[in-house]
Amino acid sequence: MAYQGGKFVFRRFGRSYHLRIETADDLRRVPELDEALWIAGGAPIKSFNCDETFLKLIDTDNNDRIMCYELKDAIRWIFSVLKDVRGITNKSDILLLDAINIEDEEGAKIHRAAEKIIERIGSYDERGTISLEQVRKLKASIENASVSEIGVVLPQSADDERIRQFITDIIAITGGTKHPSGAMGITQSQLDDFIARAKRWLEWNEQGKIPDGTTNTSIMPLGSETPIAYGIFSHLRNKVDEYFMQCELIAVNPQAEQKLIPDISTLGQTDITNPDTIANFIKQAPIAKPNREEKLNLQADINPYYRKEFILFVDKVVKPILGDVSEISADDWEKVKTTFADYENWLNSKPDQSVSSLGEDKLREYLTPGYYQQVSNLITERKETAFVLDNIRLTEKAILYQAYLIDFANNFVGFPYLYDAKKHAMFEMGTVIMDGRKFTFAIKVEDINQHSKIVGLSNMFVMYLEVFTREADEKYYIAVPVTSGDKGNISVGKRGIFRDVNGREFDTRVIRIVENPISIREALLSPFQRLGRIITGKIEAITSSAEKKLDSAAEKLTSTFETASKPSAAQRQSSGLITGGVLMGGGVAIAAIGTAATYIIKTLVSIGPCKLVLGLIGIILIVAVPISILAIIKLRRRDLSVVLEGAGWAINSRMRLTLRQGKFFTQRPSYPKGSKGVYRVRKVITGVLIIIFILLIGVKYYVSYYQHRQLTVTTNKAPTSSPTSGK
Repeated sequence: MAYQGGKFVFRRFGRSYHLRIETADDLRRVPELDEALWIAGGAPIKSFNCDETFLKLIDTDNNDRIMCYELKDAIRWIFSVLKDVRGITNKSDILLLDAINIEDEEGAKIHRAAEKIIERIGSYDERGTISLEQVRKLKASIENASVSEIGVVLPQSADDERIRQFITDIIAITGGTKHPSGAMGITQSQLDDFIARAKRWLEWNEQGKIPDGTTNTSIMPLGSETPIAYGIFSHLRNKVDEYFMQCELIAVNPQAEQKLIPDISTLGQTDITNPDTIANFIKQAPIAKPNREEKLNLQADINPYYRKEFILFVDKVVKPILGDVSEISADDWEKVKTTFADYENWLNSKPDQSVSSLGEDKLREYLTPGYYQQVSNLITERKETAFVLDNIRLTEKAILYQAYLIDFANNFVGFPYLYDAKKHAMFEMGTVIMDGRKFTFAIKVEDINQHSKIVGLSNMFVMYLEVFTREADEKYYIAVPVTSGDKGNISVGKRGIFRDVNGREFDTRVIRIVENPISIREALLSPFQRLGRIITGKIEAITSSAEKKLDSAAEKLTSTFETASKPSAAQRQSSGLITGGVLMGGGVAIAAIGTAATYIIKTLVSIGPCKLVLGLIGIILIVAVPISILAIIKLRRRDLSVVLEGAGWAINSRMRLTLRQGKFFTQRPSYPKGSKGVYRVRKVITGVLIIIFILLIGVKYYVSYYQHRQLTVTTNKAPTSSPTSGK
């Protein structure tokens, strides 16, 4: 039990305490627990491997994060609509109708909806139950119907082919609305909008028609030729207006005539080799030469730029309105403009033309009552079923909360499943298999850069991997801590296998690593490994330099033999020197190495075996002790909670890793019992060789020390010669 005698009971997992929720009674008490004692205070929805509808229902503010108050509200709601909570304890996705609290308003709705669902699917039995699968099957059938709950009508919802075409045409004109199935349909507002557009266009179009028996109207003063004549008129209107204004200017001030002539200096600046520049210059000039009489001579010289249009203007506009005249005055020009005034106003009042593509006849047919009424009835009927669908969703919510709330609370209030070998926490993505090991803790990461900055504070070795899904060019990223053993062969670019919580396997690859100590052993060996790499590098550098010198000498010697088949005495002497020099150089090098080795051996012998061993032990301790202390401190500070915080979680409790937990999250599986030929002897052989090497050194030093001591004793005991006397 999570609480006993009215008190909450927390269980210790590793070095932190977690509330484990096992029964409905445990869950009922969760809202009473201070939020500061919850492991999580908030988490992004994308972090959870759980039913998407369930998560969206809990996320009541639709911000893609679940907060403490939202979980509390969910818990209170499920206990208000259920009077029998055994289904919550059993995490059942089957709802007993007798378990529903019909005294609650929403509970009553759920009960009625459940009864109707059972009646509709015809699966009522003595138990009076309804399953999540049954509810979702009915919900899907309603949502995917040809008319959705919000009144989106698809063409196939109509039995009549003409109505189907009617709906299709409305979609083409208005753009339509997406149906839950993904197809495009129309709503009541779009139906009304189409009808209104069609009416406005037909009314406007009717005004522009010429009644039978007449040749023109105020809107069509030139009959059917009006549109063409107006087009020519509107194109030259500004230029003719400009001409008569210039005439008035000259009448008032004759000297202004000179300014209307293009300045010769301007012409001098014009690039007369450029056709576009010339055309623009002519276009800016008056349509004809202005005069004081304020008359436009239709037969005079017209600006070449407008000449062709002007001929049409005289033929299609002036003659039909003013008759066969040779010139027009300002008053005549005003009469022409007045003639087209009504047509211009009508043209400017033109409504939306999108419906005109359907043609007048089809639009008039669509405006008959039958089309509108049939589609409107379909929408109205579906809106009535929307209320029923809301209750179906309410029933789905009750079943989802009954089935998942305990597990979700155990992955939010506490994290007991994280340390359970038989279960996965809801926020765990799966297991990575790589480098002969299994890494069982993996979480989804959206922003690797941001996550790695935060994880740097966790004192953990974390690798980031991209997981390649089976969909083309689709992948996602996970963060995986390495919690025991050593780095091994893990490096950027290394590939492995990712097995998700559903057992599916995907290809994966390391793309970034945040390095920290993984174990004390690795921390102790790291300085010696670095020293070994430095020594190896120096030896390789020396060897490479010696090889280059030897190659250079050999090339010189070969070149000498090739240049002369019969060498002179001087050449023979030179060759001898080269050969001798090479051999001498090699001999000197060998002698130097031997001398150095002798010196080292004598020095070690002079030190003595005991002092040597103690010295080596002292050096090792000087290096190992601070490294061990620092490694232990860092390893004790390893914190799994930071890995979650980097992914957007709000964590209240530190989740320090113990050595046992480290081995739980990073495992190196053993070979099956009884397996042959797979015993790992490399470590044993390496250990034996090290011991033999140490023993040989010890024997060597002991023999040297013993011989030295014997020589000292013999010298001390040698008889001294006594003087002899003679006669």
